[in-house]
Amino acid sequence: MVSQTLFPIIRTAQPADTKAINRLYHDAYMPADGSDPRKCYPFPQFFEAEWLENILKGDTVCWLVAEVEDKIVGTMGAVVNIGNQEDRIAECFGFVVDKNWRCKHLGTQLFRYLYHFLSTSKNTEFIIAEARTAHCGSWKIVRHCDFIPLGLEPYAHTMPIGSESMLLTGKISTHALAQRNILNNTSDQVYKLSLPILGSLGCIALPVNNNAVAYPLSHKFASNQLTLLKGSDRPPILESLDSTCHIEINEEDAENDPLTKLNILARHRAGIISLQRLEGKDTQGTRYQRRYFVAYLNKQPIAYILAVWDLLDHRIRILDLRSHFDGVQGLLIQHALKVIVAEIAAPLLTVVVDIRADNVKLIATLEKLGFFPTVYYPALIADDNDRIDAVQFTRLYNLKYAECLTLANFNEWALAFSVVSQIATK
Repeated sequence: MVSQTLFPIIRTAQPADTKAINRLYHDAYMPADGSDPRKCYPFPQFFEAEWLENILKGDTVCWLVAEVEDKIVGTMGAVVNIGNQEDRIAECFGFVVDKNWRCKHLGTQLFRYLYHFLSTSKNTEFIIAEARTAHCGSWKIVRHCDFIPLGLEPYAHTMPIGSESMLLTGKISTHALAQRNILNNTSDQVYKLSLPILGSLGCIALPVNNNAVAYPLSHKFASNQLTLLKGSDRPPILESLDSTCHIEINEEDAENDPLTKLNILARHRAGIISLQRLEGKDTQGTRYQRRYFVAYLNKQPIAYILAVWDLLDHRIRILDLRSHFDGVQGLLIQHALKVIVAEIAAPLLTVVVDIRADNVKLIATLEKLGFFPTVYYPALIADDNDRIDAVQFTRLYNLKYAECLTLANFNEWALAFSVVSQIATK
């Protein structure tokens, strides 16, 4: 029995805490059959002492521990800025508490300390946090800390109970919400998903435009179908082309750094929200894969896409897509998925991508490719003096959205129930 007179000290994690933090993750995710707990967690590097010690020596993350009488009984952290410098987006991760300290509000104390530190010391405008759906303790903590539900990530991770969906939650600053650009349009499906979220914040939804034409999905383009994107520093190359041009897409080695080859520095310009999300790493190098595909026009590189996937979670994430030209996004997404899905040859898959909520052409393209909106982020990214809403789209291969809700019970959180209820496949 834990004494009620003991109070945890919450502090920044140090390299000397490595073994204790490793133990917390090991104990929390150990399967009932005693098999490898790293197979039940999307970030198995947290179990690796050398990796964790090196991270704690650096400044790429904010990692906290809760300590009682020299024993670490809880931990969690956040990647401080996963977008552009102006975006100021933080992503929380890794919340675990010693079994003897559960249901004693320790998780709430840790979480409040973390988001207060991010909001004040790091001037963070948007904080993202995933919450498990199989155990209500996780989402009750974020609810106590005034985070709001933003949507559901179906079949997100393989956990001890099986494939589990995650409730995506967020905390958005009033300053960010005041800078929202609400002059552009979105689709009907995205609009419906946004209503309970924006309503809880007292914000206006983007108006609907269902007349948008999808981007081409053929390798042959008419010259007038390609437009130089804002912020591109490459000269137009269409003047020397005939009315019809052909886009070639080649896979590139990540070591050759396709981003440098294209000389594209600006994120988000092509409509894809390019965030440096926390990725899983394994020592064997077999669970996670990264693939780059580069599009060429007239033998010049004009765009690239980065897709990563977790072979255990059966989940593909499109993390980045940058382009000099507007119009090739659909073709790149279609090509990357065709190649990767054929190579994985897994019957069950999920694919997710975050995009601008006001890019109606890209929304129409994703819907044409079988995606549907599952998460809505108000005022997620910075765009000059404005902030832009974003939406996560999901595609399911041989999986049904309704079935992923069997482990999720949000009857005690009316807003979460309302948000999740708005998600619907066509």
